[in-house]
Amino acid sequence: MPMSWLEAVWMGIIQGITEFLPVSSLGHLVIFQNVFHLDPEGSMLFPVMLHVGTMIVIFISFYRDIRKIFLEILGMGRDLTTNIKIFFFNKKRDEAKRYKKIVHNNYRKFAILLFITTVFTALVGYAARNLALFSKTTLTIPAVCFFIMGILLLVSDLGENGQKIPKDVGYGSAVVLGIMQGIAVLPGLSSIGMMLSVCLLSGFQRKFAVKYAFLASIPSVLGAVIVEAVNVQDAGRVNSMFGIYIIGTIAACITGFFLIRRALNFLRKKKYRIFAYYCFAMGILAIAAHFAMK
Repeated sequence: MPMSWLEAVWMGIIQGITEFLPVSSLGHLVIFQNVFHLDPEGSMLFPVMLHVGTMIVIFISFYRDIRKIFLEILGMGRDLTTNIKIFFFNKKRDEAKRYKKIVHNNYRKFAILLFITTVFTALVGYAARNLALFSKTTLTIPAVCFFIMGILLLVSDLGENGQKIPKDVGYGSAVVLGIMQGIAVLPGLSSIGMMLSVCLLSGFQRKFAVKYAFLASIPSVLGAVIVEAVNVQDAGRVNSMFGIYIIGTIAACITGFFLIRRALNFLRKKKYRIFAYYCFAMGILAIAAHFAMK
């Protein structure tokens, strides 16, 4: 049935509470939609817009890092242009003028790592889009994914705290992280949780792992917005409900704004076992709801 503005607000609040924790905000939204028989317009556009609301909060919270990364990207562009000029200069005059080193600090390395992760997230996420759409119509897939997420969080707690920062991370790790984030389009698999678990198991410094997981979510959400906007099938219905979508997005943004700092402090310092148990509980709840609705 059509979604009301009040239901959009509730879904926005759910998004704002769960997005910054490794418990799959999308999994919670799918359970809510199935239990209350809501179908915003048969695509992933509304959940993606809710993610835009929390993405704004992430952008604000990590503004300094985003600014530094952006400036370093510009710097790499300038240095690359300079190296091209040096190449032709050396070739023309038969000299050996030294090239500038492109990746010479942590933020430049971080920018490249994020770019690689984003590319593989886009490839895997788009390939899994139809399965993600189907997952909205059933509670069995979210249930299984919640259990998988819980197991991964438990395993990530077994490792010791790592010390890797950008300069110590190989580009292969960025590929793996991109694949894991792409798989997290399935409800029940938390993007933040998947990224954090892999980062910690790979020996990342915990603070850097949290930063990586949150910053990598920004381009993935922006890409998802474009994909879902292009693939909307019932534009008339979307236009009629767009105001309700905006209300939900604002609710997600406001809720997330008040909670992100506490979430970040917890993720940087504490073990994730409590979230693993919570995921198991949500998996059981999803299965119970599935059979209760038959």
